[in-house]
Amino acid sequence: MEKSNSFTLGENNLNEIINQIIKLISSGNIVILLEGDLGAGKTRLTQEIIKTYDSSAVVQSPTFVIERIYEIKHKKTVNYIHHLDLYRLRYYSEFIDLGFKDLIYQKGHIFIIEWPKLIEDKLKNYIKIKIENVNNGHERKYTIIKK
Repeated sequence: MEKSNSFTLGENNLNEIINQIIKLISSGNIVILLEGDLGAGKTRLTQEIIKTYDSSAVVQSPTFVIERIYEIKHKKTVNYIHHLDLYRLRYYSEFIDLGFKDLIYQKGHIFIIEWPKLIEDKLKNYIKIKIENVNNGHERKYTIIKK
């Protein structure tokens, strides 16, 4: 069963959406799928999520390396956040060959995945966040779907 909420926010006012996401992922062991056009704000949202756990983290896009891992110190439920960009993968077998299938849903791990279409139908549960530019790009509409 899917549940969804939508928010329309200015780019500089992400606190509301971040608070909603943190409530949903507080236990760790979750997969977050980010869906949106190029430049919609997927990496920016990921930066804010990671900085909630580690304010000193330098968060960079994983576009060319596919994955960036952030170790979260001093948190009981979340040990690692994996930020993946699957844009360059063409087949599900590539995802498996890179070892990600074995890591997903491990205790203490959160996966934030940009361009997830390749694997979405293979996942048993996740939170999907659709990001759309609205108001001529001055605001973003965030739709959170929990499956």
